[in-house]
Amino acid sequence: MTAYGELLDCAVAAARAAGDHALRNAARRTDAAVRMRHDVKLRLDIECQAIAEEAVRARFPSHAVLAEEQPEEAQRHEAPEGFQWVIDPIDGTVNFSHGFPWWCCSVAVRRGEEVLAGAVYAPALGRLYTAAADGPALGDGAPLAVSSVSSLEQALVFTAPDAAARPLGPFSRIVACA
Repeated sequence: MTAYGELLDCAVAAARAAGDHALRNAARRTDAAVRMRHDVKLRLDIECQAIAEEAVRARFPSHAVLAEEQPEEAQRHEAPEGFQWVIDPIDGTVNFSHGFPWWCCSVAVRRGEEVLAGAVYAPALGRLYTAAADGPALGDGAPLAVSSVSSLEQALVFTAPDAAARPLGPFSRIVACA
């Protein structure tokens, strides 16, 4: 096990527990606690956060937690050791709420500014991405690497328009350079 193995194992367990709960309860994907113009906060977000946080606190009760669904004043809490877990219980809530499979549960731990370990679990796709500061980034246990494509003409860019920005604006400049 790596020096950060225990932290990584906890991140994986927390991400899997929260993600699996969301997937099992996908029929409740429209049960919103709050709706905004370009976002939604589901009751499942809050439940999944509690599940992930419980998994972290069971192993590391003195560590701080920064979670998307926490009130802002609670997010400023620092643990004495400086460890802080960062949780996004349903990363891609809008996709989830529309029934698209492109969402995940993200859990990472940092100390100060250094990210030590993290897991991104996409249960609807059956994918798990992990990384620790002392090891390689993995996708379902296999090392991840950047593309070997060396020319823009051979590259594939996959994106979706950002509702807050001019859709595909930056990409028009890339294409113009090709």
